[in-house]
Amino acid sequence: MPLLGAALWLLPKSRPWRKVATPIAVAAGVLSATASFGTQAYPDTYNDPTVDYTAESIARAKKNFAENCVACHGVGGEGNGEMAKGLSVQPADLTAPHVGTHTIGDIFHWLTFGGQSGVMPSFKDTLDVDDRWDMINFLLLLSSTNQSRFMGPRGMIQWLIAPDFSLEDPEDKINLLSNLRGVPTLLSFARCEAPGVDEKALEASLSIAHDTANAAGAHQVTVYQGGCPSSVMGRMAVHPKAVESAYSLIDRYPNETPTNEIAEAHFLIDRSGYVRARFRHFEPGDNMAAQLRDQIAMMAKEPFVVISLHSH
Repeated sequence: MPLLGAALWLLPKSRPWRKVATPIAVAAGVLSATASFGTQAYPDTYNDPTVDYTAESIARAKKNFAENCVACHGVGGEGNGEMAKGLSVQPADLTAPHVGTHTIGDIFHWLTFGGQSGVMPSFKDTLDVDDRWDMINFLLLLSSTNQSRFMGPRGMIQWLIAPDFSLEDPEDKINLLSNLRGVPTLLSFARCEAPGVDEKALEASLSIAHDTANAAGAHQVTVYQGGCPSSVMGRMAVHPKAVESAYSLIDRYPNETPTNEIAEAHFLIDRSGYVRARFRHFEPGDNMAAQLRDQIAMMAKEPFVVISLHSH
């Protein structure tokens, strides 16, 4: 097509046709280039999920992953399972951001019919449809774990959607974490009365977090295991163990072994529903409370963005 366009401009006899033929040649060239960048689509590529993106869903999938996937992908999903060395194709590192670049429909297709390389088997007879969508929710969060290791008190850009979960509410008005959107939310985890824990230091930290969030006008949701004082509690999760299990995936730090339990962590969720900052512990007299207050104030002024829980 480019040669045809050039000929039309160079040959004198073609002048009457230039106004018509040149735009056609350009359009054809654009279509050709677009086609060359096209990607393969499957019948499931644009399927809608049957399961919401929730902590409860992720916790269910975490168990199925341990039973069906760790042999190849490894306990942490990094592609280093016991069977990985004997495979012709290295299992994917599922903690890498590339997982989030695929459509959830494509991932559903591979779970159903097997992976592109032919090494990963089909799971359609092992996991039912809802189980596979649970697994996709798990994989979406797992793909954020490497990046989440570096989350600190200073707010990061909006990239990590907070998994939703059910809240206790006697009046049944605010029964989901996502119902709190519009105002920043501090999501606090702690394991009180755990072996080796300095109870006084932990309670002081939880009190600082609670008081700072309330004074700054933020919501607070608390997922506390053990006998934490009622004075430091905010809204409570209906299924705290499932919420802790899911959020433990992103409670990672460099050079530390991941665990399924969260000793203490405070995730700051912005008014649109993104996890933006994390605080590990508050000490009386340190500047962590001031940083939390400043981040809440900053996020309260940001535009509210309507997001889908599956818009990864």
